[in-house]
Amino acid sequence: MDKFYRITTYKAKEGAEAALISMADQMKSQLRLMVTAREIEVIRIGENEFMTIATHESESSAKRGAKLAQSIYSQMGDLIDVDTVETRSGPVIWTL
Repeated sequence: MDKFYRITTYKAKEGAEAALISMADQMKSQLRLMVTAREIEVIRIGENEFMTIATHESESSAKRGAKLAQSIYSQMGDLIDVDTVETRSGPVIWTL
């Protein structure tokens, strides 16, 4: 089965981690219905720095999910520095 990852990094505003998690929890039901990703994980990678990894079954699925992700990040404008949002994506080329 093919896998395609979309990885987004961003910085949260000081003290916003709990609010980010709460917002994500509140959106779970909506996200499950709308998201094309098999799995979404958020990782703390530094002080107020986060990485979201979305696992998709195809590049086309990732592209559809990217539009929703952009909308979600814009809704988080009070919690994250939107100027720091960077997204990269690509296919899995090797697995152990």
